[in-house]
Order: sequence, then C-alpha cells, then structure tokens
Amino acid sequence: MAITGVVAMRGRIAVFALTFLLAAGPVLLLGSGGASAQARPAATTPSPCTSHGTLVCITSHDSGRSVRVRVGDTVRLVLGDSSLNWSTPRQIGPQLLTQIGPAVRGTTDYRETFTASKAGRTDLQASAAPKCTRDEACPQFVLLWRTEIIVSA
Repeated sequence: MAITGVVAMRGRIAVFALTFLLAAGPVLLLGSGGASAQARPAATTPSPCTSHGTLVCITSHDSGRSVRVRVGDTVRLVLGDSSLNWSTPRQIGPQLLTQIGPAVRGTTDYRETFTASKAGRTDLQASAAPKCTRDEACPQFVLLWRTEIIVSA
C-alpha cells in the first residue's frame, strides 16, 4: 500500500512539473532576445505606449534589446502582464535617466517615465514573479528583464 502511495505521489509531481513548464514556458521566453533595435510595441496586442517625436516607449517585449535615445528625450517604461508582480526597475551602470514624477503600479502594468539627462550607456533592469492567490498552485520562477539604453548627445 505504501508503494502505491509513492507511485501516486510521483505521478502528481510529474503532472505538476509538466503543468509548470507549459504555463511558465512562454513567460520565461519574454526575457530572451538579443536583437538591437529601436523600441517598438508588440505586434500582437495594442500598445499602452507609442513612440513619437521625442517620446521613446520601452515595454516588457524589449528585454534583451538596445534602445537608442537622445539627451532630452522622454523615455516611458511600461512593463505589462497582469499575471506578474514587477519589481521597481533600476539603472545598472551610470545614472543617465532622471525620473519624472512618481512611478505608477497598476493592476495590469508598471509605468515609469524618465528624461535622458546625460550621454552614455546604461541598463534598465527589473524582475517579475507570478501573482498567485491563496490555495492556488503557483509556478515558482523569477523573470529577469533587462534593456540597454544608449543615450547620445
């Protein structure tokens, strides 16, 4: 009887592991990418921000990319996914971006606006973990989001 319980438990663990991989796989891919390009909105969903003139929008889809801006440009960061809790983004390297106003943590996204104040290179980095309710199976992962910002004079 004990052997049956162990086999049943292993079956549950295998099902949980497969469920985790199927649920978290697409989310884990958000952090991948290596193209160097101007920030652009995702093609599959309406963008919460559109780059125009001196406004450059950076979204969760820009992870792994390099974004070019000029001193004086406004940089709007929108990290969106209602199933994730985002950390407060931080600059890794020289402090080239100056925050404008308070950051907004909504129910579906995190928004922060900056002015490019100095020329150089820096990275914006944030992490995200799944939002889970009590008594719910919750995938255990942390998503790393990072974008290189290149500010020219």
